[in-house]
Amino acid sequence: MIATTKYDDVSWHTEGDYPAGVPPECAGSHIAYFLAWAIRAGLASSTLRADFSAEWDAVASGDFAALALLAAIDGKLTSDELNEGGRRFAASSYDEYAATWERWCHERGFDSIYHATPTAEHETAAAAILDDAFARFAGH
Repeated sequence: MIATTKYDDVSWHTEGDYPAGVPPECAGSHIAYFLAWAIRAGLASSTLRADFSAEWDAVASGDFAALALLAAIDGKLTSDELNEGGRRFAASSYDEYAATWERWCHERGFDSIYHATPTAEHETAAAAILDDAFARFAGH
């Protein structure tokens, strides 16, 4: 049995210095965006699909539903949610993605990643960041 790796967890963001007045769902939007991208890129696990088929189908069809899926998996992105390719990519590139997302938010005037309210447009921007990161990952 393979040990589970945790890449991110909403609780890591809400504990401590989480900004006052920012809705709690904003703490995990970047995680949800990664999860949605992984589903659409074919990098999510079949177990995730089997266990959360309604949420999976909504995300896969393009609906802005990744936050609901993230809530259903208790706000954690682990290796269990990804297939082998997804696990390799996340292990190699998740921190880079998070740093690039933080920079993207800062460049657009958000005080933090948490101030970038979850929207379909932000999910699309995160997907473009992930597409670029995956192209670099696949190229080496």
